Amino acid sequence: MLTMNATDVRKNWSEISENAIREKPQFIKKTRDYMMLSSMEFVNELLSDYTFSAVKYKEKDGSIICRCLRLFLIVTRHILHKILNLF
Repeated sequence: MLTMNATDVRKNWSEISENAIREKPQFIKKTRDYMMLSSMEFVNELLSDYTFSAVKYKEKDGSIICRCLRLFLIVTRHILHKILNLF
């Protein structure tokens, strides 16, 4: 796996982000951390064989908390339909 240094990624952000969206995921190393930059289509394909269950909690201020296994997503009510379409 070819990883790029975070400093080089910052210098070439437009090109690297475009490559991640149009061609293939990009892997980035920052100090001791690693991350992947990819398109949503790639993520959808990567997770297509998995089934997720979510529990929705509505807060008094209108914000929504969705619990998915050990992952917590906090979103506003304005994008709730987008989140629920993922499940």
